Amino acid sequence: MIIYKATNLKSGKVYIGASKYPLEKRQNEHRLNMRDKQQPFYVALREDGWESFAWEVIDEARSLKELAEKERHWIQAYNSNDPEHGYNASPGGAVSTNEIIRKKFSVPVRMDLRDALDQLSRETRINKSVLLDEAIELLLEKYKWYDKHEGSGASGGESHE
Repeated sequence: MIIYKATNLKSGKVYIGASKYPLEKRQNEHRLNMRDKQQPFYVALREDGWESFAWEVIDEARSLKELAEKERHWIQAYNSNDPEHGYNASPGGAVSTNEIIRKKFSVPVRMDLRDALDQLSRETRINKSVLLDEAIELLLEKYKWYDKHEGSGASGGESHE
C-alpha cells in the first residue's frame, strides 16, 4: 500500500493519494477519470497535460488504518487541500472509511448511500468524500459501530478521493 504524490511541474501544486495498489495501476485509473471528472486535479491533468505531472511514491503502509493516517499526514505536510498549494479536496483518509462501509452495510444500502451522496454533492457542490466522512462519523457515533480493536481507522474522521 502506497502514498503517492503527483506534482504539477508548471504550477508546483501537488496531489497526494493513497492506494492499495501499485502506482502504475492508480495512474491508469487517474488517466481514465481525467476524461470526465471535474475535480480540480482532473481539470489540471486535462488543461496542463499528463506529461506536466511528476509522479512518485512518497510513503508506504502495512494496514488500511496506517494508509489513511499517512495520507492525512502528507496532505497536511504539503498543505495540498488548500487550493493555493494543491488539488486535494479533503484532508484525506477515505481508504479506511470505505472499508467500514463495506463491513457494516449491505450492498443495497451502500448503493442507496452512494446515490444519495452523489445527489447531495451535486446539489451542494461539496466534495462527496467530505460528505461521506461526515455521514460515517455521525453513524459511527450514533450506533457505536466502531470497535477500536478492529483497527479499521474510523476514529480519525477520514477521505479521496
